Amino acid sequence: MTLIGVLVPPALLTLYAYCLADFTRTPESELLTFDRRTWILLLAFTNVLGGLIWLRFGRPNHPRPR
Repeated sequence: MTLIGVLVPPALLTLYAYCLADFTRTPESELLTFDRRTWILLLAFTNVLGGLIWLRFGRPNHPRPR
């Protein structure tokens, strides 16, 4: 295996896991584009691409308090 073959899949899995976790912590009232059901389908069926779409178009722009 090449170095890219070893590093890229775990990085993509980490990105996808982060997007899923971020989505589950975001209240529905703060979703920017779609409702929760649509986001679940998008994230489930498009995986990493859905995660990137979530980061760009779905998550709130303001930081949430911890």
